[in-house]
Amino acid sequence: MNSNSRTYNSIKNTIFGFMTQGLTIVLSFVTRTVFIKYLSIEYLGVNGLFTNVLTILSLSELGFGTAMMYSMYKPLAEKNEHALEVLMNFYAKVYRIIGLVVGVVGLTIMPFLDYIIKDTPGISNLKLIYLLFLFNSVASYFFSHKKSIIQADQKQYIIAKIHLVSSIIKTLVQIIILIITGNYIIFLLVQISVTLFENILISLEANKLYPFLKSKNNYQLERKEKSSIWTNVKALMIYRVGSVALDGSDNIIISTFVGVAAVGTLSNYTLIIGTITTLLMLLSDSVLASVGNYVVSENEKKQEELLEYITFLHFVMYGFSFISIVFLVNPFIEIWLNSSFILNFSTTIVIAVNFYILGMMNPIWMFRRTKGLFVYGKYRPIISALINIVVSIVLAQRYGLIGVLLGTTVTRGLTNVWFDPYIIYRYGFNTSVKKYYLKTSLYAGVLFLLLMLMMLIFSFLPSTGIGIFLVKLLLCVSITPLIIIIVFKNTKEYIYFKSIFLRMMNITK
Repeated sequence: MNSNSRTYNSIKNTIFGFMTQGLTIVLSFVTRTVFIKYLSIEYLGVNGLFTNVLTILSLSELGFGTAMMYSMYKPLAEKNEHALEVLMNFYAKVYRIIGLVVGVVGLTIMPFLDYIIKDTPGISNLKLIYLLFLFNSVASYFFSHKKSIIQADQKQYIIAKIHLVSSIIKTLVQIIILIITGNYIIFLLVQISVTLFENILISLEANKLYPFLKSKNNYQLERKEKSSIWTNVKALMIYRVGSVALDGSDNIIISTFVGVAAVGTLSNYTLIIGTITTLLMLLSDSVLASVGNYVVSENEKKQEELLEYITFLHFVMYGFSFISIVFLVNPFIEIWLNSSFILNFSTTIVIAVNFYILGMMNPIWMFRRTKGLFVYGKYRPIISALINIVVSIVLAQRYGLIGVLLGTTVTRGLTNVWFDPYIIYRYGFNTSVKKYYLKTSLYAGVLFLLLMLMMLIFSFLPSTGIGIFLVKLLLCVSITPLIIIIVFKNTKEYIYFKSIFLRMMNITK
């Protein structure tokens, strides 16, 4: 196999990613368990809230990273070092400016923290905690351009290895700090130190892989190239602001209208969902650069076919995960922590639905990035964000936590689900989107029927106990794939992935 092939790099990125994340997941749950034991649930809420605030602040990046990745695909494929050197000089300057902007805007938010936190019993030094979160975020921008070139060059596995080492160090030190001192400030200082350590290692590795990054020069982008990049950035700016407002506002609304403790309870679900998402996104991240390479070298018909395959693969992964979340997350949390940390079943279903919708949108967003379709549909995220904020606030006052989560579900159903695919098919493939709508509707219908079947089966089982959890796990692992195979065994997507699996099995023999 050619070591430079798209398939080889995708597989290598995925393998290293899963190895890294497997251990990182274990470390994350160990850290969270110790965190809950030595600190209160309000600290969890503050942790989740400030993470959301910094997500909002990240809109200062304005989607520049996406435009940056897109512009590097071609010179990397052509091994044009001079073009890359010029681009990286430009990106380094822009990211330094972005870091400073995030820092300044972040400082202006400090006086308003008391207004977005409904209650903070037992927590002192909130402003210092916020400043530590802000510094951790700002520092990362000064290394982003070097991390991006590694990702664009299909070498995500390098970042994964460095992240693994830093995660082990961070977890061990943070656990020791919590057990000995129970001090959240020191806990955050460790996180900042290790984040800086990880970014420095990635930067040094980038210098080693691309020696031209170390050269001191004043190469400037030509006006035409710079204009093209800024055209994409302007479109992405609007898209980025709307997307961040949609994805990053829930915890702020919950904290304001429900309470910071609710954010803390939800954060345990967020950790689990985030862990699953991270594992599944490894596949998307691993193939993203390869898709970018594919897009610049294959025709639109083959690109459309690739999207169909990737969409089916996401349905299998996220559909299976959806069923598992609905039926396993509450029993798991009860075993891991205790029943006081459990949300009701209806809220769990809404959380799982939002997870599934996001997962199924990933292939569409992947092609949007790699095909550079930044100027089309740029106002959709703004509309989505406005709908989400209004609906979530209205529902929060009436239904509390589940109302905020339902606001996100309703918003995505009214906007993302139908509009974003239309953009890809209309302007990316120059063909009708109807076939995509029909296939994804079929996937959703099958998943709904599977949900009803599993609810019927599980209604005969007790709700608690490690033994019952293992039985439910076994049923999810066996029934869900079986139903998917029965329904889709004759489709071209299933046959395609079955052939890949059989080839891989032959290789390993």
